[in-house]
Amino acid sequence: MRVRLVGWCGLVLCLVASSLLVSAPAGAVAGYGDVAEDRYYTEPVQWSVDNDITDISGNCFGPDTPVSRGETAVYFWNMEGQPPAVAHSFSDIGVQAQNDAVSWMAAAGITTGTSPTTFSPDETLTRADLVTFLYRYQGGPDVTVDPLTPTCDASAFIAIAAGGLHSCGVRTDNIIACWGDNYWGQTYAPAGTFQHVSAGASHSCAIGTDNTITCWGNNHRGQSDAPAGEFSTVSASYEHSCGLRTDNTITCWGWNSYGQTNAPAGTFQNITTGTSHSCAIRTDNTITCWGWNSYGQTNAPAGTFQDVTTGAFHSCAIRTDNTITCWGWNFHGQTESPTRNRGPGDDDLVPSI
Repeated sequence: MRVRLVGWCGLVLCLVASSLLVSAPAGAVAGYGDVAEDRYYTEPVQWSVDNDITDISGNCFGPDTPVSRGETAVYFWNMEGQPPAVAHSFSDIGVQAQNDAVSWMAAAGITTGTSPTTFSPDETLTRADLVTFLYRYQGGPDVTVDPLTPTCDASAFIAIAAGGLHSCGVRTDNIIACWGDNYWGQTYAPAGTFQHVSAGASHSCAIGTDNTITCWGNNHRGQSDAPAGEFSTVSASYEHSCGLRTDNTITCWGWNSYGQTNAPAGTFQNITTGTSHSCAIRTDNTITCWGWNSYGQTNAPAGTFQDVTTGAFHSCAIRTDNTITCWGWNFHGQTESPTRNRGPGDDDLVPSI
């Protein structure tokens, strides 16, 4: 019997396969429309299907979809050959395949649940959950904890970024930590060391200490398909991203229905992305904006500037004389002088998008 699982995470496949010393076929191609031939998880996906661990109908695998605790239980159970076991004591599992899998995991001592009566099958699997399951699956081998392991200071950061429903920060050890909504895997921070991070609506991008870009999370519009090359900064937005290369040119990728990824020619000193438009300051300190302009949000003002930022439907910049100029949608007064306070009775219209 094959059990159908949807959305296995490529990272989980790689970690489990390597930990169990199972050899994957060289050069395998999964054949799914959303699994490219050259991705790090292509061979693990093919291995999981060939070995009846995952069987996903249709031509989509869902490599960016987070994996749940219940799905992971079925994955381990399939890998073990679906052995029978006595019933478990958890009351929150409704899928029969997950019931059988969790029964086996509980009997084998691989899981103790999130409480004596709950397994929490719909909760996202954490990295701590995964290594604990793997450790117990291997019989709890003896290990020596290195007392010289550096302490992780979870409160010290050098960079921070707030996205749609999640946030990310770069720690002082250059490791990224993210928190908040994780429906698209936008808080699954990549391994490696980084110097800058930007959080979009449901994806994130960061620049590594080697100046390359890595993006993760929602990739429905290609907004996480980071280009090759070296960059000095990156900006993640709703469904597109832009980066400033080390040669001061701009490259954008992702959704382009309004021309928001049609980066202008020339050299620049910074880049910022809004919902469907982008703005940047050129090396001569003038501003250029492009993309959706229904509210005038790309009508960049004349003059010289030192900083610029973009919102959903408007933009603001600081001139070289330290004054602020804003432009675009103004129904809430967001492009007026910062000394102007909105009050009761002011228009509170919402644009049609």
